[in-house]
Order: sequence, then structure tokens, then C-alpha cells
Amino acid sequence: MAKAKKPATTKPAPKQPAPKQSPPKAKRARAGDASSLLAQILATPDDRALRLVYADQLIDAGDPRGTFISQQCTLEELDPLDERYAPMLASTHRLLATHGSVWIGGYDKRAKLAMIGRDPAGPLANAVFRGGFLERIAMAPEDIAKEWPRLRASEPIQGVELTVSEQLDEAYRKLTEPREFRVLKVTPSSWFTGNSAGNVLAWGMPDLYSLDLSGCDLGTDGARILANQPTDLATVFDDYVDPPPFAPGQLRELILDSTNLGDDGARLVFAAAHLSSLEALDLKGCRLTDSSTLEALRDAPAMRALVRLSLAGNNELGPHLGMLANWPVIPRLVALKLPQTTTPAALRALFPKPSAALRTLELPSAKALAAAPNIAEVAEALVELDLGTTSLGDDRFSELLAAPSVRRLLHLHVNGCSLSDAAIARLVASPLDRLVTLDLSSNKLTDAGLQMLAGWDGLQHVTHQRIGNNRKVTVAGIESLAGVAAAARLQPALLDVGKPADRKLAERLRDQFGDVVVASG
Repeated sequence: MAKAKKPATTKPAPKQPAPKQSPPKAKRARAGDASSLLAQILATPDDRALRLVYADQLIDAGDPRGTFISQQCTLEELDPLDERYAPMLASTHRLLATHGSVWIGGYDKRAKLAMIGRDPAGPLANAVFRGGFLERIAMAPEDIAKEWPRLRASEPIQGVELTVSEQLDEAYRKLTEPREFRVLKVTPSSWFTGNSAGNVLAWGMPDLYSLDLSGCDLGTDGARILANQPTDLATVFDDYVDPPPFAPGQLRELILDSTNLGDDGARLVFAAAHLSSLEALDLKGCRLTDSSTLEALRDAPAMRALVRLSLAGNNELGPHLGMLANWPVIPRLVALKLPQTTTPAALRALFPKPSAALRTLELPSAKALAAAPNIAEVAEALVELDLGTTSLGDDRFSELLAAPSVRRLLHLHVNGCSLSDAAIARLVASPLDRLVTLDLSSNKLTDAGLQMLAGWDGLQHVTHQRIGNNRKVTVAGIESLAGVAAAARLQPALLDVGKPADRKLAERLRDQFGDVVVASG
């Protein structure tokens, strides 16, 4: 059974409808009081300039929400390589961790979501903020009629993460509120098929531009729905109603992680002319096995706008990825996630020279690539690199740290890479000073390694840190991160310490850092 993906640190996102350009602060005209401004923002959610005027008023009033709005809006306009990006991103994470429960107006307490899909409910009901305001939050179908208008009265919320089991109950299929959704993620806790997905899409959401069906068992029927092709579902299920077709250019983000799409289903999606504006496509773990599927992707006119692509988990395709060489999309990709079986030869074929556009490269479990000498040469400058569970080793890690392309990293995932304290010594001596995410879990670190890490100035922007499952680390090593040496540097929005031997350690860390501390097996 497919498993729903947990939200990633960095959410692949298409461009939103073109906002108005942000004027300099000194030139922003005041547009009435705060309540009037908020009403205007709710009516015109794509106007970033209005948000910035509102942010100024909140800042003047000493409200931290103003800083959060201003910084998130600025980040959308900044190049991630800009020197201001890391400290500003870290600031937004810390502000959200501190004030998020207030900003969602107690929704998490009202909703009482114990589980979201197959996973325990995360903090803030998996709330996603964009441009300083709530964009999406987890919601059960039975809560939509009451909670959607309540949230929409104070936030320009764009959609929900719909928590469902096997199907959308018939009682909720006539809801009218979903017609306003522009963003939808469906998170099932059970077997949720193409028929069930069709019943959700039958709500009719004419402005929907981002659709995430991760963990749904779509198969070919689900692919036909996405491709605006007819199905025979109405002859099989008495209560099935065909959803309205997607408009040309409507969808710009399509996340199909672990949806059992298959080669036939993927080819249907690639051939769908109405997907010609698609910027992000995630096909992780979709059971793609035939190299001809790569040919179909390469030759599909509707796929030419892609800038974010995931083919991870489709291991039969790994050795054949060279077939995408000379595909015009490759030099424009900003983010790429590849199967663990991708060969060094295939990677060289895709990137015969460093990409000027590529910023995110995810190669989890790709041991052959981790050992390849050209891995750091695929891009001129990366901001996110995932080499988790590749058994990278200390020496190869040291070589990577010296590569010019990783100098501007924001997110580094090296969990399960067979790293020892020697790797930490090289990390703290490296020029990396922009990290916001650092995953060192499941390695061979000891207390000495964590003590070195605690004294590292490179922690200044790190808000998401994972150090769990380093079996030689004791309570003393973990507590060194909370000691005097690290106190001025480490201000986490998430600190995952795994399952420490001392059960009271998590309580002590939460006393210092708050509920951002995660202690799990």
C-alpha cells in the first residue's frame, strides 16, 4: 500500500499568479487602517504590495506577524543565492514556530486532528504559510462547511490538505466551499482509488492550480481523469459523477508521489495538452518501469514548461535516464530528484556541463552517484543537496564540502551516510555558513562530534536539525547543543534528537526550546 509522503522541508511550488511588484517601503502609500487593508488582501490575495503595506502597519504596532509577512514576501522575490536569503528564511521559521498557533486562530485545537493520513498530526495541523498568510491547512471533510469560511474571514487561505479514509462520503460531495480552492492536497489514511479521487475532483474547482494526490492509488483510471480522458467508472460505481475537465493551462503543480500511476498512466498525463503550463511534476514511486516512458516524457509538448521534476523511486528507469539528454527542459530545471539506481554515466549525459539553473538536487540512496567524482559538477550553485542513506563516508563528504557548487547550500541532508566525528571536524572547518537545514541522523557520531558542532558558527541560521539514531551519542552529547556554546547560535524550529536513553532529556530540551523538540524512535 502506498504511503503518503510527509511534507518536505522545501515545498516544490510553482509560480503563483503574477503579483504586483513590491514598491520600496518609503513609497508604499498607506491604504487605510489595518482592518481595511486586511479586507483588501482577502479580496485580492495576489497583490503582494498590499501585503507589504499591511506588514508595515503591523511592524509599527510591534506585531511580529508584520515581520513574518514582510520577510516571506521578500523571500519570494529574492534569489536563494542572495546573501540575505538564509538569515531571512531562518527568521520566518523561528517566527512561525513561536507564533504559528496564534496565527491559525486556535484551529488546531478545534479540529482535534490526531492523525493526518497515516501519520500523527504535525504541529499547527500541517499549516503552510505563503506570503505571510495561511495558504493551506489539514481539514476533515466534515469541518469544511464550518471552518473554511471562518478561516477565510481572516486569512486569504487558498485550499486544504483533505484528510480522508477510503472515500469522500456522499454527504460531503455537495459542499460548495471547495469551489474556492486553488490549492488541494488529498491525504488518505486508507486505500483511496481513482474513483475516490474523482469524487473529490467532482467538487469542481475552476481556479485550482496546485494538486497533490500523493498516496492515492490512482492507477490508469486516475490518470485518465487527470488527462481529461473518459473512464468507465460511472458504469462500475453507481454513485460516481465525472468531474469537470481541467481548463487549458489550469494546473501548474501536480504531485503524484506513490500513486501507482504506472507507465500507461504516466504517458496519459504527459500527452494531456491542458497541462502545458505545468511547472512542477512529482512522479516519485509511481511504478514506472519502461524506458519508453522516458521517451514519452521527453517528446511531450505539454511537459516543456517544467522546472521541478521528481522521478525518484522508479528504479528501473535509473540506468536509462541518459535518454533525457538534450531534452530542452533539463537546462531549465531548478529542482531534480532522481532514482537511487541512476548511474554516473546517465548523470553525465544529463549534465555535460554545470547547470546554471539547478538549485535542488536530491539523490537519496543513490550510492553509485554519491561515490562518483562528478556529482558536485552538475550545477554551478546548489542550495539543497540530499545524499541521505548513500553511505557517503568521511573522505567523500570532505571532497564535497570543498566543491564550489555547495558553497551556498541552505539545506544539507546527509543522514545515513556513514559519517564519523572526522566528518564533523571537516564540516565546522568548511566555508558553509548559510545552512538552515542540517540532517546528520543515523550516522556514527559521538559526543565529541556534537560538541564540535555546538561550537560551530555555522549553526547561526540552522532551524531544522536532526541528530537522532547516532548510537554512540549519549545524553551529554545532546545536551551540549543546548549548552552555553550553542545557546547563542542554535534557535531551532525543529530539533529531532531521536530516541535518547534518558527519557527526561526531551522534557528538559522542551523546557529550553519549546515544542519544536522531537524525540522519537
